[in-house]
Amino acid sequence: GSLFVPKATQHLLSVRTVMTAESRAPRTVQLVGTLIADPNSFGRVQTGHAGRVEAPERGLAFVGKRVEKDDVLAFLEHHIEAYNKGNLQGEIAELEARIALQEAKLAHYLKAPLAVPPIKIDEAKGEIHALRQKRKELLPTLVEREEIRAPIGGVVSVSNVVAGQVVDAREVLFEIVDPARYWVEAIAHDAGVVTNLSAAFAVTNSGDTLPLEFAGLGLSLKQQAAPLTFRVAQTSSNLSIGKPVTVILQSSVELSGIVLPAASVVRAPSGLAMVWVKTEPERFEPHTVRYEALDGQRVVVTAGLKIDVRVVTDGATLLNQIR
Repeated sequence: GSLFVPKATQHLLSVRTVMTAESRAPRTVQLVGTLIADPNSFGRVQTGHAGRVEAPERGLAFVGKRVEKDDVLAFLEHHIEAYNKGNLQGEIAELEARIALQEAKLAHYLKAPLAVPPIKIDEAKGEIHALRQKRKELLPTLVEREEIRAPIGGVVSVSNVVAGQVVDAREVLFEIVDPARYWVEAIAHDAGVVTNLSAAFAVTNSGDTLPLEFAGLGLSLKQQAAPLTFRVAQTSSNLSIGKPVTVILQSSVELSGIVLPAASVVRAPSGLAMVWVKTEPERFEPHTVRYEALDGQRVVVTAGLKIDVRVVTDGATLLNQIR
């Protein structure tokens, strides 16, 4: 039924209305999405060897700390048994001797290049390069303390270490995110939704609207649906990885309807979408409508509402509570 609201109460509830008019609006599709890190601005710090974590002079990196690329996040002290250490030292010494021998042989070849086939010179150079590469791989294993450095600049989002902790090889110690660069991944059961894509938006649970730029369509299905990726064009300070969002895709195909602020649409006790129409200065009537989200801030009503009527835009939720 209708609702009687005196003028004084309307002012108290800050009720505002707008006159409806028919207009053209893009057809939209809503998808479920999640905020993810930009793959080019996300860093995961893992260990190459087992060891014990030690804090640097400025302390261990913590969640929320801003770091620059190559900043020392922690130290990792390697534990090498005396027997293994001796074997490594012996192997490195043998490699250095072989490198010296090959370098001397190459120098001898280069003194008389016309008397030596070019293939022998190339073989000597290749052997020296291979031996040096192997020595380069073995040398870090003798270092008793390794600096754990930030691979990128950003904010530490994950920290899994404390001083004195013993970690295994490949264990994740830190994750770093650039808070100015986020992506959104959405799931579409119909990959054709991007065929006529003209604009895209992500709406958070708090009502923030983020403009998106389409990045790509995945060819491998996830949960029997195609993954879509978007770049967040304008970020806000309250975003975090893993946050659920509603992705709104606008098509270049238009439809006729009445464009209203999203706050105009409320839920009836039956669960159906409805708007409040001001029929008299102090009387309001509910109208069940069918609508599509437009961009997170506006909706387009496609059925259930006439033109040239006053629809409540501000205070619709409070009117619903009075009812």
